Amino acid sequence: MGLALPIVRWLIERQRARAPGRSVLTLGVQDIGATESEVRDLLEGRPVAAPIQALAPGSGVAADRFFSLLGFREYHALDLFGGEGASILHDLSQPPPQPWRGRFDLIIDGGTIEHIFDIPAALRGIVAMLRTGGTVLHVSPVAGWENHGFYSLQPRVLDQFYRANGFEIDGGWLARLPRSGSLRLGEIEAIGCLEAPFQTDSLREYTLLLFAARKREEVSIITTPIDTHQPEAARGAAKLRDDLLYWPREEEFNRICAEGEALCGPGPRDRYYTIKECLLSLGRLDGDTAECGVYRGLGSWIIRRYAEMLPRHAAYAHHLFDSFAGLSTPTPADRPEPGVRPWRPGDMRWGIEDVRAALARWSDLAFHQGWIPACFEAACEARFAFVHVDVDLYEPTRAALAFFYPRLTPGGIIIIDDDGFLTCPGARQAVDEFAAGSGVRPIRLTTGQAVLLRR
Repeated sequence: MGLALPIVRWLIERQRARAPGRSVLTLGVQDIGATESEVRDLLEGRPVAAPIQALAPGSGVAADRFFSLLGFREYHALDLFGGEGASILHDLSQPPPQPWRGRFDLIIDGGTIEHIFDIPAALRGIVAMLRTGGTVLHVSPVAGWENHGFYSLQPRVLDQFYRANGFEIDGGWLARLPRSGSLRLGEIEAIGCLEAPFQTDSLREYTLLLFAARKREEVSIITTPIDTHQPEAARGAAKLRDDLLYWPREEEFNRICAEGEALCGPGPRDRYYTIKECLLSLGRLDGDTAECGVYRGLGSWIIRRYAEMLPRHAAYAHHLFDSFAGLSTPTPADRPEPGVRPWRPGDMRWGIEDVRAALARWSDLAFHQGWIPACFEAACEARFAFVHVDVDLYEPTRAALAFFYPRLTPGGIIIIDDDGFLTCPGARQAVDEFAAGSGVRPIRLTTGQAVLLRR
């Protein structure tokens, strides 16, 4: 197993746009198809020619050194056997041991799970070992490796599995490597639609599926996806078919999301659609907009992008409130039920300068860096028409509602992102307490959001 040079180049380009993770796990011991000098050149943005000759044995950079150069502080390889130097010996058809659950920021399946007879068990194990906010990357053969493993994975199965189990999809790509080459040549192209057929030429090229997804939240029960394209799935209507909804086909919304995701990373489009619709329902903005809990900035991108479509007060500003140091220490109110992974201090951390760069097209942004409620002090005189609260925990949610609701203009809206998630019991408790004390009933949505309207 190994990562060919085009895949190494692609992985480095992805990692250069992201904050370095703490720990990485590869499924199987991976050979890296590049020398250390080539890796350093790619990290510095210098071009590396694609040589025809294969690497001589032992001349590629070692996997632990490669991931160290990418900024990871801890590297492990998992395998069933120890002959190739794996640091974790484990059968992926079995649940992972407790010490490895929620451990890794990045898990790379570099051509491993197609060799495991019980692929669903392997996918469940990946979900269990990945920490919230972490990324899984699959590199799986789809053509040209006839009888290579038990299975040939398709984009649809990974897309539907991860969407059903608390992940945001980063995307899918095809790596096409010439059969006559050295696995040092090849091109990578994005898959426009993960549900659509694609073409391969197994006589002339090896084709690999690259698939990436980010773990948005911990789920208590793994959901088995239903293939809605099969006739038996349509009979009985056991689940709502996402492919029969209008909103995922809205071209303008998808274009705006794609623009923001290119700079900020992926996000939950169903929840951003709610933000868009509620914001536009105001008709005009007679106050500022705000996001409390910014993470990588995609929510603020959506808010600011749609705000410019509305008539606005002359002194309009968009406010961003965040520690930019991740979550604060959870309280007992934030402790989830058994089987649901709890939040940890520092989760969802992202640098303020990265967010500034992603949102640099707008000059009317007011950044308020600090812990809640101290970061609210500089905005005490502001009045808000629309607020998005996404802070996950009890105390900051309670403080945010106490600060923003009295400052809403008549008809103003607050959306609380985390109200309906088992991972965020504290946020729901804060909403319930606010509702009991104020007499304002939240509108709870199937997306997990709650909406508060100022009378």
